[in-house]
Amino acid sequence: MKRFSTRLTTSAMLVFAVIIVAITVFFYNYTQSKLREEVLRRANYALDNMENKVDRVLTTTLEMMTVFGDKIGHQLDAPETISGILSDVVELAPGVTSSVVAYKPGEAPLNSHLLTILVREERDSIETFLMNGEQLDYTEKDWFQKPMTTGKESWTDLIVTKTDKSQSLISLSRPILDDSGRVRAVFMAKISLNWLFEAINENPMFGNSIDILTNGDEWIFFGNNNSTISEEDFVDMIWDTDNRLQTSWSLNACETLLESHNVLVTKYQGHYYFTFSFDMPIADWKMLFVSSSVDVFRDFRQTAAISGLVGLVGLLIVYLLLSRSIKRQTRPLTELSESARRIATGDFQTPIPQINSGDETQELGESFRHMRDSLLEYMEELKRTTIARQRIESELAIARSIQMGMVPKIFPPFPERSDLDIYAVMRPAREVGGDLYDYFIQEEQLFFIIGDVSGKGIPASLFMAVIRSLFRSIAHQEQTPDAIVRRINSSVLDTNTQDGMFVTLVVGILDLRSGGLAFCDAGHNPFIRKDRAGTSFVKMLPNIPVAVLNDFPYKTEYMDLNDTTLFLYTDGVTEAENEKQELYGNQRLLMTIAEASEVTSAELMHHVTDSVERFVGNAEQSDDLTVLAIRYLR
Repeated sequence: MKRFSTRLTTSAMLVFAVIIVAITVFFYNYTQSKLREEVLRRANYALDNMENKVDRVLTTTLEMMTVFGDKIGHQLDAPETISGILSDVVELAPGVTSSVVAYKPGEAPLNSHLLTILVREERDSIETFLMNGEQLDYTEKDWFQKPMTTGKESWTDLIVTKTDKSQSLISLSRPILDDSGRVRAVFMAKISLNWLFEAINENPMFGNSIDILTNGDEWIFFGNNNSTISEEDFVDMIWDTDNRLQTSWSLNACETLLESHNVLVTKYQGHYYFTFSFDMPIADWKMLFVSSSVDVFRDFRQTAAISGLVGLVGLLIVYLLLSRSIKRQTRPLTELSESARRIATGDFQTPIPQINSGDETQELGESFRHMRDSLLEYMEELKRTTIARQRIESELAIARSIQMGMVPKIFPPFPERSDLDIYAVMRPAREVGGDLYDYFIQEEQLFFIIGDVSGKGIPASLFMAVIRSLFRSIAHQEQTPDAIVRRINSSVLDTNTQDGMFVTLVVGILDLRSGGLAFCDAGHNPFIRKDRAGTSFVKMLPNIPVAVLNDFPYKTEYMDLNDTTLFLYTDGVTEAENEKQELYGNQRLLMTIAEASEVTSAELMHHVTDSVERFVGNAEQSDDLTVLAIRYLR
């Protein structure tokens, strides 16, 4: 079984971990979004700087070409002077490796049809060549034709050295006009891109991009610094379904996710790529820098991984600290639990740990101590109560024995007589009850009584004993039922032994010689008569119960019996309740007695009581039940 401290620590850590993970995911996504914005901002900044640097270099070169071109225009007839100017161009202009002046056919001095003056940088020195242009056949070259036909300066395509991209060259040429404005020659300078490659290598885009120089038809790769995307991967990205290289640098084979100025974010085969570019002022060439998202966010992901590892270590440390703290805080609970377990085994002398935390734990400890002390007191009280209860139960058992001994319980009571069959049952709802019955024969007369004392328990049983004793005593002195009842009523009210209690009675005297029955009812249930004529309730005068009103004029009633059974009972029969709180009732009792054939009093009694028990079922007996059956045969 897991300890409470462990479960509490685990639950707290789970909640803490969920919060940390949620915060981490949120900040990861937020940081990644901000990082992408920062990447784009930095890339744009770097591209702007690089573009400005290129423009600055090329603009400077162009301006110097303009200045030197004007000088050359004034010296077209002095080739020696032009050679010096070209040497200055090679020496002073940024990136220029050689310069040429090529004369228009028929315009060259020195009686030459074609003339070319070449100055180039060679092995850290500047060499000058004065050559016959026919050897070069330059009149068909683009660098010569474009300025001659357009009258404007022109950039020619790149000359790329595959083995050494730093030696890649581009030409800038412009027409040379004489003083009259005629084009007499073309001034051309070859510019090395070594400075461009050095600038890229000094400040690489994220340090791991593929650097590409392209005009849409040609793709020149250089500067691959351990990028996760290779030249072959890039070619696959830009190769169309017709096996033709895409003519657009924007990677049409890819899904464009973002295009902003000179930054393009694309998705290709589930991978994300960043393409940064700027225009080269060189015959519509572009400079591209292609990086995968893995390369772009490499540092971020490394930092995230390190942060995650640090976070896990931090969670472990927090767990250990939290576990130790919770165990220290819950130690009193553990001690209380152990004390409670020992108390549960019956060790009520177990000491309760003293807790001085000043919180609910201290209150719990005090409650445990109070509980233990209360249990000790309760156990002592329980012992005393048990002893007292045992004494009471013993006394009740004795009282029940005494009470049951006061009523006749030997059946048949008069075995020598063939004209009389009597049977009775008395079932108190408690140990003792308030019902009574009694009978005896005196001078060929059967005196009998049945009664129901109000209430239950010991008080009712005591009252019942008083009534039964009075009946026995008075019946030997009086000869009529009403006289017996009146004297019982008077005696009870005079002694006032049980204030507020009363009893319902039926007192009868049966003449065994003639079958005449005299009876007096004192508020009791009407008894049932069963003979050859049928079964019915006996109508009786509405007299009041005994012990209610002194000097009440009770009346005696008469009837003749002939092979008749009298069934007398208390309301414990008719008011018996089942589990549905339904009453047994007078009509059910009458039908039960009527359906019984010629049987003895005992058989009739059992027939009725069995019927009541079946009706009641599992319901608790709510009242004393007493029945008395008297069968007279003549």
